[in-house]
Amino acid sequence: MRKLILSATLAASLVLSSTAAYAATYPIVIDGVTIVSEAQPEMKNDRLMVPLRVISENLGAEVEWTAAQVVLTKQDLKVTLSLMDSKADKNGVALTVDAKPYLSNNRLLVPIRLIAEAFDASVSYKDGQVSVQAQPLKIGGVPVASLQQEYRMLMGGVVSEISGEAYQEQLYALLSRDLGEKVEAPEHYDWRALIDDPGSYSQFGAYTFRDKDGKELADYDLYALVEAFPDELLAGLPKYLVHDAVSDEWFVLDEARPDAIGAVMDRAHDNGFVKEISNTVA
Repeated sequence: MRKLILSATLAASLVLSSTAAYAATYPIVIDGVTIVSEAQPEMKNDRLMVPLRVISENLGAEVEWTAAQVVLTKQDLKVTLSLMDSKADKNGVALTVDAKPYLSNNRLLVPIRLIAEAFDASVSYKDGQVSVQAQPLKIGGVPVASLQQEYRMLMGGVVSEISGEAYQEQLYALLSRDLGEKVEAPEHYDWRALIDDPGSYSQFGAYTFRDKDGKELADYDLYALVEAFPDELLAGLPKYLVHDAVSDEWFVLDEARPDAIGAVMDRAHDNGFVKEISNTVA
């Protein structure tokens, strides 16, 4: 797994000085979604400075503050930024730091070019808008253009689209990697709870990744054991299964995985990366 670690030595000398940073309202758009941020970009000495945490987290990095460092982790990349001398490197290769990072209202701001080089992202500033576009998730070498989640209810269902490469990548990893043992398809399964069939499974979510032409690159259906039966009839049955619909294979899903998937969906929703495109619930 790739890991991105940004290590920053926070020193008192970096508290924003009287050298004016012009603070205006600059919308931040990541992968086409305008995000809400308490920390705003600032123009300082003709350099656009952007908030590190909010952009990094929406690009999939975990951010951890210590007494003297800021640590960002994402897969197997490592970026180290020294605030004392404004030097940075990525996996041992020097990065360009064309303006000194600084603290503004307890938020670390860095030059937008550093974001581009650290995350291999495309960045731009036009008409007062800061835009960051991540490299797309690829499945089998093909870029993912859309990810849809569907869940059904007794009367109708809801289809949502999840944007943002970071969220798509996290969901794909949870759905496809480090799965449990391969198993045979259950005898009874449906999107409804089949309460007449012990050992049946009901679907509680489906995730479909497509390319720009709408072709399915990956399709995963999640199933939960219907537990409305005596324990002795369910002994030895896994609680969750995932069906890889493209390869038509079934795998055991560990019991923590649905909660992890739900947590990613919650973060994506809270940050504006989930859009409901169909709702037929009566």
